[in-house]
Amino acid sequence: MALRFSGVDPNTGHGESPTVWVDDERRELVVQGYKPDEQLLQQIHDNPAPDHTPGIPDHEYASACRSA
Repeated sequence: MALRFSGVDPNTGHGESPTVWVDDERRELVVQGYKPDEQLLQQIHDNPAPDHTPGIPDHEYASACRSA
């Protein structure tokens, strides 16, 4: 897997998140962010994406990205 750096939120401080890379081979985005708190995880569960099961599947995880 060869990741290609895509960008970092310019409104965060030096060395902060979020940061995004692209895996062209697998057609995936890789996002570095903060671990979400329980309140955010509950909001994700309560507001599922269209045609998706509520919550986050065991093989996935959520990443929170904060911007100024």
